[in-house]
Amino acid sequence: MSSTDTAPEPPPIRSWLFVPGSRSERFAKAYASGADAVIIDLEDAVAPDAKDSARDAVVSFMSAEGLQVGIPIYVRLNDIRSLNGIRDLLAICDAVRANPGAAVAGVMLPKVSCAEDVTLVAQIMDDANVPLRIGALLETVAGIERAATIAKASPRLRFVMFGGADMALDLRVPMEWEPLLAARTDVVRAAASAKIDALDMPWIDLEDKEGYVHEMERSFSLGFTSRAAIHPSQIAAIHAALTPSAAETAGARDVMTAWENGAGGVAMLNGKLIEKPLVAQAGRILSLAERAAGKG
Repeated sequence: MSSTDTAPEPPPIRSWLFVPGSRSERFAKAYASGADAVIIDLEDAVAPDAKDSARDAVVSFMSAEGLQVGIPIYVRLNDIRSLNGIRDLLAICDAVRANPGAAVAGVMLPKVSCAEDVTLVAQIMDDANVPLRIGALLETVAGIERAATIAKASPRLRFVMFGGADMALDLRVPMEWEPLLAARTDVVRAAASAKIDALDMPWIDLEDKEGYVHEMERSFSLGFTSRAAIHPSQIAAIHAALTPSAAETAGARDVMTAWENGAGGVAMLNGKLIEKPLVAQAGRILSLAERAAGKG
């Protein structure tokens, strides 16, 4: 049995804020930014000659005595098929074993190309007996082609993320919505089939706020459940886009009430049959409403 088998269902996460692993002075600011979760990046945001010092800084931060974070913190490792990636994973597992209260919820794996990338990490976590979760970044053609199997690779997998920059390079297309739509859709479908979260890439143009809001609307309509950010100023827009309206929340409550009154039998609301997919959708709306109200 893995350490995640009895873990409670986590609350919905709407926003994930990236922070460079080489900028330890920003760690506390990141988890105080209002984001629902933070990803400390040891990969792209860290220069090759700073990998060791960044790793040490992250382990020191998350192991600090008395540190109270209150939100999930994930660490993006270097490629798990590289020496730095293995060192990152072992350092984090060792830190959690030494201090079960360490402020880290899991790791994110970059450039995941097959299910074995995930299962290898899960097996190491099992062997270390640490309750860490995994996120998988799908940013290559190989990863997209195997998205469905990757998303079901391990019970430890909490989310899959779409990585647009490397995907655009792999596909030889501009990093724009239309050329990347098919790949995005594959990520959403894989996550939905595995019943895990689908995280969309960050918006990199901080000045284009109108474009950001427009793309978020398309992203969440497509089925992504959350969005990554590269700056704290982007968090409020993500949360606003995922906050149900008063009418949506009231409608969801009506659905849940009708379902509960049906006691597992036929449930009707305003002459319409209430079925499980509608109940699941209503449950997510209410969870997001509670998050927006600060209750999640």
